[in-house]
Amino acid sequence: MVGSLLSGTKESPGSIEKQGEWPNEKLFKKYRGSASRDKKGNDKNVEGNHKVIPYKGKVRRILSDVEHGIRSSCSYVGASNLEEYRSLVEFVEVTNAGQVEAKPHLLN
Repeated sequence: MVGSLLSGTKESPGSIEKQGEWPNEKLFKKYRGSASRDKKGNDKNVEGNHKVIPYKGKVRRILSDVEHGIRSSCSYVGASNLEEYRSLVEFVEVTNAGQVEAKPHLLN
């Protein structure tokens, strides 16, 4: 379920490809989701994803970003761990009307 999140990393399958010339070259990796067509023309699984992803570096950096996001979420509700977070967090559904109302209003 995190294939696209971790795609384009050093540890993901495939080789790193360069596009462009130095100093403007960019690094990419090809991403093929588990339900994508493969190069051999196997059409058994056709709902998948296939694209070129900018190179992201090591998985450790991605996971560190996710960890910091979770810690930030915990801090908003005053939780020091995920167990406390589950008991303190309150999910609120915001309707489309509420989203419109929350936008800045034009002054006449």
